[in-house]
Amino acid sequence: MFQYCLESAMEVSKHNFDNCLAAILRENSGYAPGGPDGPTNHGITQATYSLWREEHFLPDKDVWQISFEEVESIYQRDFWIPSHAEECPAPLDLLVFRCSIESGHRWAIQTLRQALGLPRGRIFCQRTRDAVKSCDGYAVSLQFLDLRARFFRDLLEKTPARRETSIAQLDQLERLRPALRHIGEGMHAHA
Repeated sequence: MFQYCLESAMEVSKHNFDNCLAAILRENSGYAPGGPDGPTNHGITQATYSLWREEHFLPDKDVWQISFEEVESIYQRDFWIPSHAEECPAPLDLLVFRCSIESGHRWAIQTLRQALGLPRGRIFCQRTRDAVKSCDGYAVSLQFLDLRARFFRDLLEKTPARRETSIAQLDQLERLRPALRHIGEGMHAHA
């Protein structure tokens, strides 16, 4: 039963997932041999890939050899569905998905709840779902972006060792602002 529900949820959100994944992969394309979490390919670490292969009863393989189908499956299962990004309107879905990848799905949900003006919490409950359904996706996206930028500025201040990563994340967030404005202008022009 759970597997059927999961497959149904995956099918319903497939279109937005594909668009958001394409945006994520534009930022995380290719192989990087080293880093704090070891080698990565398309943003997937070796540890994540090894675990995914183990869970699917497959022999371990170098992340360099990951297939697009495996990349898609990992991003959907580990980040898209647990963060409930599929329930968010565009462009908020991309921001929630991205936060889930960077900081985990519970942090993504907590940031979403804050952007919606709800009390802090890391559970996507009915109250969160109702707020998402009735929100202005563009306005909440801007608020979400501001909260993420504040998070990385605070991290930069408190954790100098993460300086390079925090600056890179802030740069990526700032590059999203013009795209969000463009989307917002298009949404409001058609309203």
